[in-house]
Amino acid sequence: MSNTANSKTKARKRADFRPPEPNTLLIAMGKMILPFYCRFVSNLSFQFKQSANQPLKKLRNKRTIIMLNHADRHDPVVVVALAKEINETVFCLAAREVFDWNHGFLGWLLQKFGVYSVNRGVADVESIRTTKEILKKTDSKLIVFPEAEITGDDNKVHSINNGLVHIILDVQEDIDESKNTDSVWVLPTGVHYSLQTSFETSIVPILKKIERHLKIENQNISNIDSRIAVATEKLLDELANRFEFRRPAQLPQDKQVNALAVHICQRVTQLTATDLSSKETAEAMLYALRNEIIVLLSEKNSDREEIEEGSEELEHVERLLIFERILNTDATSPMRVCRILDFLEIEALGHISSKGHQKVSIYFGDPIDVKNYLVEYKASKREAIDALTDKIQESLQAALNNSKAMESLPPIGKFSTGA
Repeated sequence: MSNTANSKTKARKRADFRPPEPNTLLIAMGKMILPFYCRFVSNLSFQFKQSANQPLKKLRNKRTIIMLNHADRHDPVVVVALAKEINETVFCLAAREVFDWNHGFLGWLLQKFGVYSVNRGVADVESIRTTKEILKKTDSKLIVFPEAEITGDDNKVHSINNGLVHIILDVQEDIDESKNTDSVWVLPTGVHYSLQTSFETSIVPILKKIERHLKIENQNISNIDSRIAVATEKLLDELANRFEFRRPAQLPQDKQVNALAVHICQRVTQLTATDLSSKETAEAMLYALRNEIIVLLSEKNSDREEIEEGSEELEHVERLLIFERILNTDATSPMRVCRILDFLEIEALGHISSKGHQKVSIYFGDPIDVKNYLVEYKASKREAIDALTDKIQESLQAALNNSKAMESLPPIGKFSTGA
C-alpha cells in the first residue's frame, strides 16, 4: 500500500466514528432548557401515552432499543423530549455527517448528550461494536430511527433497516451464550406531528417572503396550494439552471427531483473520483460521496475549498431526496404543506423558520421480546431477521397509528409545553 493510501486509511479511521461521551451536567441542562426552546424557538408541544401494558414501567432498567418513525426535521428534539420523559440513561444513533455541522461544535455537543455516529452505506464496524455494547447494558436505552432517512410521512412506516435487526439478534445470542436469561427488548414508538395553528398565521407570511425572493409576481393567487406549486416550479428551475441540468419534462415532479439529485451526485464524483457504478439509488450515491468527502476534509488537502463546495452540493442532494419523499405523502396533510415550505425556504432563503405551533404526539407501543426469535435465529439467521423485521414494522405502524389518534386528545404526560 502506498503512503498516500496509508494516509487515507488513517484519515478515514480518524474521521469516520464519533463515540458517545455523555456528560451528566450538559444532559441535565439540555432537559432543563428544552421547554423554553420548544416554546420560544421551535414552537413545539409534546404529549405522551403508552399502551395498556405500561411498557415504560415494564422496561425500566432493562436493555431496550427504542425505535421511532422518522417523519420530521424536529425528530432530534423528540429524542431529548423522550429522554426527559422516560428519565433513564439514553444513547442515540445519528448520521456521521451531522457531527461536522457548525464546524464540529454540533458534533461535540451531540456526543456530550450520548449520541454516536453511524456511517451510512458502509459496514461501520466501530458503530456496530458500540451499539452492541450499549444493548448489553441493563441500565440504558438506545434510541434509533430504523427508517434511516426523514420520510416526511406521518401516516406510514417506511422500510426498516434489517442490518440493525441483525445486530439486535446477535446481541441476544451473545447474552444467551453467556448463560444469562435476560432479554433484549424493542419498544416501537410512534411519533405524529400535527399543525395547531391556521395557515394564515403559520404559512402565508413565510410563503410571501419566498415569493419575493423568487420574484414571483402572481401573488394575487388566493389558493395556497397553487401558490406553493408555482414557487416550487420556479425554485426547481433555478436549481436546475444552477447545476446545469435539464429537467425531464415527461417525468412527474418527484422523478424530476430524484434525477436532479443524481445529477448533482455525478458532478461531485468529478471532485472526489468516487466510483458510483455499483450504487443503484440516489441515497446510495449520497452515502458513498459523503464518506469520501469526510475523508478528504480530514486531510491536509490543497483543494479544501473545492471539497467544501462539493460538501455543500451534497446538502442540496439530501434536501432534494427528503423533498422527493414528501411529494409522495398524503397531499391533504397540513404538515405536508409545512414540510414543502421548509424545503422552499431553506433553498431560497438559506434557513428554516417555525411553521406555526406543532403538536408532537408520542405513543409507546407494546414491547417486543427479541428472545422469542432466538431459536429461529440459531436455525436460520435470514428467516429470523426477516420475521423480526416484519414484526417491528407491524408494531411500529400500530404505534404510529395510535400516536395519530392522540391528535385530538388534551395534553398527556409529564412534559407538555408550547403555545
